[in-house]
Amino acid sequence: MSEIIIGKDSGFCFGVKRAVETVEKCIVEAAKGEEIYTLGKLIHNDVFNARLADRGVSSIPEEDIEKIAAGSSEEKKVTLVLRAHGVTAECEEKLTKLSAKYPNFRFVDCTCPFVKKIHRIAEENSGDDKMLVLLGHKSHPETEGILSRFNGEKYIFATADEINEASEKGILRNCSKKMVISAAQTTQKSTEWKKSKKILKYLCTNPIFFDTICNVTESRQKEAEILSKECDSMIVIGGRESANTAKLYQICKENCNDTVWIERADELGARPTSRKTGIVAGASTPPDIIEEV
Repeated sequence: MSEIIIGKDSGFCFGVKRAVETVEKCIVEAAKGEEIYTLGKLIHNDVFNARLADRGVSSIPEEDIEKIAAGSSEEKKVTLVLRAHGVTAECEEKLTKLSAKYPNFRFVDCTCPFVKKIHRIAEENSGDDKMLVLLGHKSHPETEGILSRFNGEKYIFATADEINEASEKGILRNCSKKMVISAAQTTQKSTEWKKSKKILKYLCTNPIFFDTICNVTESRQKEAEILSKECDSMIVIGGRESANTAKLYQICKENCNDTVWIERADELGARPTSRKTGIVAGASTPPDIIEEV
């Protein structure tokens, strides 16, 4: 009989759990006729978001905010829930103005406290004499929100190698003249962050580093590394848009060739016999999906 080991840190992280519990509370406490929306997908898990849609919670893009706010009334109150990844400074300013203009429209900010911390770092260290180097994914809502709060020269790189390449092309030529501030997306690989810091220390004069990778992310990645070295096969569960799940898959695949990435149990299919199978899940994976797998 094969052994199955589930990572202890698998599933909802603090920030996601907080967002999920908040939207649940909004649903339960909704006034008659009230409409509840999420700004974009609440979490990077299509199964969970489909469940929300079945309960009447719609996901809207940023360009629709003003329309739903203007459509609110005493008979049709509107609540907009912001996801754990956070929003840009411009979007937050727009929401604040709209909630003041339309008394029956409100927004509930579920931005993860770890992400809020990076927002403050970006705001407090802005300036023409500063340069921000952020390690993260360019199109991710979390990094878009962080970059929007920094006024000054700023760059984002997905890997340490990209930082090296940028330096060779002269993109970071001002790093020796300005104070370099560097941080990482909360779900980045800790090993990649360490490489990035080493490169920036060589390129820049006394760069200031903020270690902003979530501690749960780090422990989850370490657990995935250990499990994938011990097991014959690995199953990684999480949404295809989930950055932290992608990192778990990369780590597991490096150590265990028989590694698959699925979002739902019905994607698993027939599996070859394995002496020991490890299971890890991203921060946006509901616990019942993990159990079903």
